[in-house]
Amino acid sequence: MNVKGIVVDIDTPTEENASVIRLTVKDAEGIKTLYDYSFQPYLYLIPRNSQLGEEELKNIRIPSGDSYAEISSIERKSMNLLGKQVDVFKVYTKNAKDVPVLKEYLEEFGTCYEYDIPFWKRYLIDKDISPIYGISAEVEERDGRLSVKSIESSEVTGIGLTHICFDIETYNPKSTPRMDIDPIIMISFANSETRHVITTKRIDRDFVIQAESEKDMLEKFAEQVRKGDYDIISGYNSSNFDIPYLLKRAEKLKANFKIARYDEMPYAQHHGLLNIVKIPGRINIDVYNTAKFVATVGTAEYLIKVNRFTLGEIYKEITGKVKKTVDKPKIYKMYDSEGEELNELADYSLDDSVSLDELYNFFMPLELEIAKLVGTTLAETAVSTTGQLVEYLLMRYAHRNNQIIPNKPEGEEINERLANSFEGAYVKTPNAGIYNNLAVLDFRGLYPSIIIAHNIDPSTVLSDEESNGVGYFESPTGTRFRKEPKGIIPTVLKLLISEREGVKKEYKKNPDNKALGARSQALKIIANSFYGYLGYARSRWYSRACGSSVTAYGRDYIKKTIEMSEQAGFPVIYSDTDSVVLLLGNKTKEDVLAFLKKVNDSLPESMELELEDFYERGVFVGKKSGDIGAKKKYALLSQSGR
Repeated sequence: MNVKGIVVDIDTPTEENASVIRLTVKDAEGIKTLYDYSFQPYLYLIPRNSQLGEEELKNIRIPSGDSYAEISSIERKSMNLLGKQVDVFKVYTKNAKDVPVLKEYLEEFGTCYEYDIPFWKRYLIDKDISPIYGISAEVEERDGRLSVKSIESSEVTGIGLTHICFDIETYNPKSTPRMDIDPIIMISFANSETRHVITTKRIDRDFVIQAESEKDMLEKFAEQVRKGDYDIISGYNSSNFDIPYLLKRAEKLKANFKIARYDEMPYAQHHGLLNIVKIPGRINIDVYNTAKFVATVGTAEYLIKVNRFTLGEIYKEITGKVKKTVDKPKIYKMYDSEGEELNELADYSLDDSVSLDELYNFFMPLELEIAKLVGTTLAETAVSTTGQLVEYLLMRYAHRNNQIIPNKPEGEEINERLANSFEGAYVKTPNAGIYNNLAVLDFRGLYPSIIIAHNIDPSTVLSDEESNGVGYFESPTGTRFRKEPKGIIPTVLKLLISEREGVKKEYKKNPDNKALGARSQALKIIANSFYGYLGYARSRWYSRACGSSVTAYGRDYIKKTIEMSEQAGFPVIYSDTDSVVLLLGNKTKEDVLAFLKKVNDSLPESMELELEDFYERGVFVGKKSGDIGAKKKYALLSQSGR
């Protein structure tokens, strides 16, 4: 039997002391649950002693909880670690929780790698499948379950993910609600097909569903989720507040609050600095996290600039509309009233979910395209930083190319990296004033193109001894990078940029295609994040030599462009990381384009200086004292009136 669909969820239950992969898959017929019993957890060991044999390792048996951590099998391999060929042992075990136990023991014999990759991520990486892109699996029935015989990546179209947006209101006589004491008084939920508020009060609104008690209200909401069998449950700051509050009240009231697809309860997890909630078999999307992500990367369709990340602020910023508001400290008084204030509270409660549904529909195309691009789950994408997304993408490519994934740094190593920063971009401060007849030129993806052009990667860094007889690029800092073979970071970046060029062309032909627009944005976000990841202190592929070389090359190219501009008769009013503002004077547009061609002819193949636009007038302000004031200290009026 073949199952072809998208992976809604993947997790790893433990059965009979062995870890199992469970895939919640949505195909044309609906939801199917697949189990893969054949995939085993493992780690790599690079032995200190080249004479170490398998016999010395395979009988290891270490106490772990109520049982033992054991090695089920060992495989010898030759792999690549940051440009060096190494002989390794691939050490398998049956239970994923035993991997860190084995790691601690095996460090007596050498250095361990890839011991900290979650089992479900390990599965996606090794099988080279992307959940939202789609999978094709051959399955057979085994003890009433669908057991995976083989699985591979396969593009799936025409299967959409259903969702429900929700919000809760709580009784708050002390202003801040207390989970143990203060009840939930309203639960609203909405999507394009349904809009309701569940409450214990009788309210004269068609959308209100009356419950007999708080317990009944919780159970009615859970019933709505199960009845709709939604793939995605979405809230706003719901992982920190709404879902934990619902779970706590359900526990206290002994309510049947089963909102997962399996006979399991949602549970909290840490994801970096975030608190998240896992809902087995479904996807939890907290739009609060998505809004903060988009505000940080700054490349969304609308640039988010808000003072506070409240639902109302984000809703107004994105839609231009104002959502209903109430005086939140007085919510409990509105609930206790029996008049128009109670109706107003119900309207407000529903409007929270309706507004959230609009935001969900706005942000989701980007989240889906990032998930497809990076190859992780939608739930993981929705809580990841750009660095985490880049890292996961590199992990996939490393495995695909027989490379060992470097270990994460710890303690002292992180502190040492943080203490050794390097010089950033060059900025030419403007002379304050108003200028006429300007042109702005900027480098297309300056840092990514520098990385590609000069093969900048931790694996390509050469020592003086290694440089003999080898072709290399030498950065302005003196660091040398071998020209061949290509490093994993420039290789992946080149693929991303090449794809974006194609997507942009298609998007220009079809500007109403939201998926193409989101794909272009996703590619831009990830490509622009590689430089930051190289210099991030907790990165697996951190390299000070690489990061400082990128910025040094950037400063060098900007300064050379300024010098060429001045020689060509274009005074440079201002420049920053990747752009220059030219004063045209009596020069024409054709003169600018001719100059642009001259610069590009002098650049490496992957680099390009582009014309942003021509401007009739610009105002430039001087630097304020301290760090206050705008980053871009100018405002321009384009010839088109923008």
